[in-house]
Amino acid sequence: MLKYESVVSDLIQKIDSGVYASSSPLPTTAELCKVYGVSKITIKRAMDELEAVGMITRRRGAGTFVKNAHSGAARHLDWQGETGILGTKSQYAELGYDVRSCVHGFSVIKPPARVAEALGMDDGFVYHITRSRFVDDRPICVEYTYMPIALIPGITTEVLEDSIYQYIERDLGLAIDSAHSTIRATLPTPEECEWLGIDANYPLLEVEQTAFLADGTTFEYSVTRHTKFDNDIRTVRFHRFDTA
Repeated sequence: MLKYESVVSDLIQKIDSGVYASSSPLPTTAELCKVYGVSKITIKRAMDELEAVGMITRRRGAGTFVKNAHSGAARHLDWQGETGILGTKSQYAELGYDVRSCVHGFSVIKPPARVAEALGMDDGFVYHITRSRFVDDRPICVEYTYMPIALIPGITTEVLEDSIYQYIERDLGLAIDSAHSTIRATLPTPEECEWLGIDANYPLLEVEQTAFLADGTTFEYSVTRHTKFDNDIRTVRFHRFDTA
């Protein structure tokens, strides 16, 4: 964990526990530097992250204040979603849930044109992975995932039943950096009805995602269809006027 991430995590914990109450001021930058033993640049980065997810507000000439916000667990996941990517298993394990996977399909294919374009591939093969995920034995989603074999070698059924993202970072030593997602509503296919135990009129939330490593290489294209049992998806958007 980077220094600024440690600062963010600790401040989130203190805000959640009431050490810094809603609408109360945070310590000054100089005071935070002393508390955490870090530079002003590190504190600024931490404040930028907290402001980006709507946990604090900066008032010119007055300082930095805690915003009135929602529950602590949701705030924590919001920050993770903004500043890093957690796989399903890691995300739910942090909240104390048991996560398991059921693999419905695992093959090596030539990517369809749309997948090849998303992955930036001119040639080569990809894994085609279909899994449903369960949290405390409740079905939460079906994942359709494509990854280039040349970039992510050695995926096995055992990896799929555990955590692909942990395998990529822990075993392959690659750094996962960011993801771009498109979210839409959809209805389930007959197979999804069977896998998730739902009927044909049950609405699903579909998230189409392209994910990147730290060097900018695209390593994943996926479509995940979520049930109502899955976590809320929250975003923070800003509207700024052009002053030019």
